[in-house]
Amino acid sequence: MLSSVEFSDVFYQTDAKTVLLRTYYELEDFDGLTYLMGSFRMFLRRNKQLSDYQRKLYLNLIKVAQILMRYRLGENITLAEIEARITKTPDIAALTWVKAKIQELKM
Repeated sequence: MLSSVEFSDVFYQTDAKTVLLRTYYELEDFDGLTYLMGSFRMFLRRNKQLSDYQRKLYLNLIKVAQILMRYRLGENITLAEIEARITKTPDIAALTWVKAKIQELKM
């Protein structure tokens, strides 16, 4: 339902896409997540209402979500590499959620 709603405010749109990203990840719907990451990335690049900083926050979230997905799919990535990336790039939307997902993967 959330993916079919059209928002008039760009900030509601970015928040809705962030919720969708987190939902697809939690449900392990990696096909849907892959599609969403691509469309979200294009949305961020095309939207002129967002500041460069906001765009960077969400683009970094997409990058980290992609890395987490690849880790969950069994690719050759370690949790230490993921944590190093987050430490190196602290400007990530939903950073608390990202850190919680890494802690879950450590267990």
